[in-house]
Amino acid sequence: MKRLSIYILLGAILACSSHLMAQLEVNIQLDSTNLLIGDQLGVNVDFSVPAGSAIREIRYDQWADAGKVELLEVGQLNTVSEGPPKLLQQRLLLTTFDSGYHYFPPLEVIYLNNGSTDTARTSDLAMTVATIPVSRESSILDNKDIIEEQINLMDILPYILGLILIVIIVLFVRRLTKKTIVQKQAPPPPPPPAHEVALQRLAQLEAKELWQKGEIKAYQSELTYVLRAYLEDRFSLQALEATTAEICQDFKKHGLDEDGRMRTVMETADMVKFAKAMPPQNVHAEALDAVRHFVEETRAPEPSPTESTEENEAAV
Repeated sequence: MKRLSIYILLGAILACSSHLMAQLEVNIQLDSTNLLIGDQLGVNVDFSVPAGSAIREIRYDQWADAGKVELLEVGQLNTVSEGPPKLLQQRLLLTTFDSGYHYFPPLEVIYLNNGSTDTARTSDLAMTVATIPVSRESSILDNKDIIEEQINLMDILPYILGLILIVIIVLFVRRLTKKTIVQKQAPPPPPPPAHEVALQRLAQLEAKELWQKGEIKAYQSELTYVLRAYLEDRFSLQALEATTAEICQDFKKHGLDEDGRMRTVMETADMVKFAKAMPPQNVHAEALDAVRHFVEETRAPEPSPTESTEENEAAV
């Protein structure tokens, strides 16, 4: 029993010693411990990483938090030897603008050691920062007078070129404006006659073949819209917003639709739209032909050649 306890104690000692031997080591070397204020100082950081360990974090921020030292550059972590142990090195560049004695706290390196987190620390680090020496025997010199140079052509050339450019731009704008005022704009083309617009819309409606596809309500609505729009454009009647009865009264007032075919077309459309009536199929084609005939019969007369010439001269 006593021998067993000795073996257990020896095993624990060996385990602890192997754990201590497997610790990560960090060493820091300054290029110099004396630095002139504002100069840059190089630092080498060497890592000895045993097998089964990996670096997680290097706490350079502790140096910055200590103040007075500014890290300018943190180089890559380069591999020097694969080991074991694995040797790594990192190059730093720092500076300071405060003179005096600077103390660096130990650098902490957090690493994984066989699945557990551990921390390695360096020894303390210090350096001396000196200011630029000033001779006390030298006196402060007065400010020198400003040396005035003579003005030459190269000094005023940019102003001359700028003035010439401004003059060119002003002349160009004035000429362009004058040309625009003198030159009359061409009058816009007159709108197409009301009968041409109506006949084109009727042709488009016929090509859609709405009533052949069973869309009777859409067909009748579009047909009466073409008729109403024609009445507004040709006779200046408020046909788009008027009821069928009001349009029929306008027919009588202006002597239109004496055979009553347009009234029949509009009343049939009202029955389809509001009473969901289903007229015979021949009614749809006959209604479109009736509207087309009405448009062609009531179209505005074409102006004579003399009137066209007078209108063109007046436009010019």
